[in-house]
Amino acid sequence: MEVNYANTQLLCTKLTFNKEDSKIIKIPKRGEIISQLKYDKIKESKLIEFQNMFNNKSNGN
Repeated sequence: MEVNYANTQLLCTKLTFNKEDSKIIKIPKRGEIISQLKYDKIKESKLIEFQNMFNNKSNGN
């Protein structure tokens, strides 16, 4: 694995996972399954919403 950030480059030669500390991921009981297209639309609308919130705060409103 290689990570580049600005002028820094990190290169991993070995990844070790602790099996003793592994957590069991539980399936959610609430929510709904949506398509990728619906997810993309929600993500886009939230991005616009957050941008508007940020712009309003930076304008002093």
